[in-house]
Amino acid sequence: MKWSLGIILVIVTAFLTYIGVSRMGLTANGTLNVFGLLRMTGYSLVGFVYGGYLVRESSLETPNIGNDFSFYAGFWRRAAAASIDAIIIVMIYGLTVKLFGNNNLIVLVIIYSLNVLIVQVGKIVCLSIWGGTPGKLLFGVQVVSLGLNGISFFQAFVRELPDSLIAITYVILFSFSLHYFKANGISLETGKNGFQSLFDVNGFSMRVVSIVQNYWMLSELVVLLLNKRKRSLHDYLAGTVVVVKKMLPKEVVRQSS
Repeated sequence: MKWSLGIILVIVTAFLTYIGVSRMGLTANGTLNVFGLLRMTGYSLVGFVYGGYLVRESSLETPNIGNDFSFYAGFWRRAAAASIDAIIIVMIYGLTVKLFGNNNLIVLVIIYSLNVLIVQVGKIVCLSIWGGTPGKLLFGVQVVSLGLNGISFFQAFVRELPDSLIAITYVILFSFSLHYFKANGISLETGKNGFQSLFDVNGFSMRVVSIVQNYWMLSELVVLLLNKRKRSLHDYLAGTVVVVKKMLPKEVVRQSS
């Protein structure tokens, strides 16, 4: 399928761009390498443009979801919705820290784990029942299936799976850090560094997960911007599309099986 080839190309290009900027963008003494950056930009543009072309072409092969492209929620509306969701997540984190304190690394890891559970399960439930997170609903957008019906619990689960896996990986690495601290008699008091001390213990692993997270987000953005239906990577994975709710046909029936 064209879209799968295009998405793979975009993901690989995003990864190589992320790595290449750090390697080609700096000289041996750490100064900015302008020509290296320009060369990397040229390579990246080729990969992104061709990958985006494949995604765009394949998106035109699904006429069952309409050809009025204003029907689909674009970047700015979705970014605004994501900002509201981010504020809610920060508030939940702040509330749990207020309730349980933050002077112990074990407590911080438990709080982080609880937040991952609350946020990810909450997003899946909201998507499967109402078709959107609080931010999406506030800005009038809805996640629907390709047939413009409400999405199933499984589709919502698949849509959130990449973010969930990244968050769970952090929880696992934090747990390994705690085990290292306890095994070596290192204090579990947070001190000035807080979470940073947990990152330092598994420095290499944390960097790998961070790189994966960053290039996944970059790939999501590039794919969204380069196809007319504004489908991001997780939309392709779950078979969904994000639409402006008030433009949905009246006959659309919400299904949350």
